[in-house]
Amino acid sequence: MLLLTIGLTSCTTYHSIQTPPPATEATSNPDLVHLLRTYDLAWLARDTGAMASFLAPDYAYYTDYGRVLLQDSILVDRVSPALTVQGFRRTEIVVRRHRGTAVISSRWQTEGSRNGQPFKIDQRCSTVMASGPAGWRILADHCSPIRVPG
Repeated sequence: MLLLTIGLTSCTTYHSIQTPPPATEATSNPDLVHLLRTYDLAWLARDTGAMASFLAPDYAYYTDYGRVLLQDSILVDRVSPALTVQGFRRTEIVVRRHRGTAVISSRWQTEGSRNGQPFKIDQRCSTVMASGPAGWRILADHCSPIRVPG
């Protein structure tokens, strides 16, 4: 009986924290939003030189499968002929900024194909940025698929 009570309490607590705390809207952080959108354009154009200029040297992308991809892997993947992108959009941008660090939440939707297999992706992403001597750089990204509860 005690175990069941603890489980229910934990479940209730989990549900009560799903609403994120208030955040700074993207419009009050135009510099970071512009940097992210410029990076997106470099990504779309397969401009790995420009992409690398936005990424921290130790950049990491954390996949929804638990893999960690470093900057070199991301750049090689982006120019691979196996990956084609027909379109993408980034919406619902919210910036949480504290001193020289920012976390940007966004919705990333894209479609294309990999190795001839079509895909359509709808994800919630978190991008971590830090300000340093070279300006703002992207330290890490993590994206999770948006799934409709069923």
